[in-house]
Amino acid sequence: MVENMQAQVLAAVVVFPILGTVSLAARVATRLWMKQFYWDDTLCIIGWAFAVSYAVVEYTWIKMNWFGYHLVDIPKLSLEETIPATRDSLAQQVLYNPVLGLVKASMVVFYLRLGDQRRAIKWALYIFGAINIGHMVSVFIAAPFQCIPVSAYWNRYRPVPPDDFQCIDEKAFSLITAGLAILTDVVVLLIPMAMLWNLQLNLRKKVVVGIALSLGWVVTIISAIRFKVFYDFWMGLDNDGTYGYNQAISGIEINVALITCCAPALKAMMTLFMPRFFGTINGSRRHGEVSYSREPYAMQDRSHSKSKPQSQRENMSGLHGRDDDAKSQEAIVKIGRRSDRCHQDEYGISLHAVVRS
Repeated sequence: MVENMQAQVLAAVVVFPILGTVSLAARVATRLWMKQFYWDDTLCIIGWAFAVSYAVVEYTWIKMNWFGYHLVDIPKLSLEETIPATRDSLAQQVLYNPVLGLVKASMVVFYLRLGDQRRAIKWALYIFGAINIGHMVSVFIAAPFQCIPVSAYWNRYRPVPPDDFQCIDEKAFSLITAGLAILTDVVVLLIPMAMLWNLQLNLRKKVVVGIALSLGWVVTIISAIRFKVFYDFWMGLDNDGTYGYNQAISGIEINVALITCCAPALKAMMTLFMPRFFGTINGSRRHGEVSYSREPYAMQDRSHSKSKPQSQRENMSGLHGRDDDAKSQEAIVKIGRRSDRCHQDEYGISLHAVVRS
């Protein structure tokens, strides 16, 4: 009997989108319950739709190409098999990048909602957001037009290829886009680290919040593995690349990205059902009831807003930054909890900190 791993590879293709779907459902349910559904959630939903579409195409592509088998055991594909398999390959390239781009855009919107008013942080988020959108749109447009006409991408394998067609360097396109994905992964993860750098928190809280905001490092590691897989393929360094999970690595990456983006909501969902085990770190409500505002990026402290003068409420609303020349800015960065135990936010902690300019 021929040794193969195709069943395991196909299982990965199915299981990771299911996990991504469950994670997204938990995020959406939690946000709707808390009445905090916003654009970052919408972007995740759109990204999920691309991820599910990718999984469907990837499943048929793996089956048609006999991936999961050793290269020596794979029969030569007929023309009738090669052309649809090549179409599926192109479709995957079109569907892959929007998932990562939309997830990163969702993270940018979420970071903006935290209300950090330091110019460096805000401009970093705006600039990265623009670069991310530009990268996502440009690759989405370029991917299907790697050959002109588009049909030449699969028809070039016919015995008599079409006349007057041109194709870009597919190897360069593949490696450059994979490298840019890693670079943007790193940047979007460094920004929250900068947001936390000057906060006067004890080590435990800083570590907890840092981990919560930077779960995406898992995706960066998978992206690096994916780059290595692509590099070995294009450079001819992998003599048996069809055996193993190499061909499923892109699908795993985009779904893990979706899961990590939704992971904080899973903690909040667990709090709804098991508050004793997943309650807030502070374990107390005396610091006030904190929640996201209905405004785009602002956050508000509801327990103090009615009892304090207007000037003090403004100071409590976040990193106000009205005087750029001030040596320090008093701020409360709220990643807090709502008045009802079931209405805690994703992180379930309240950070009271001084941010120095």
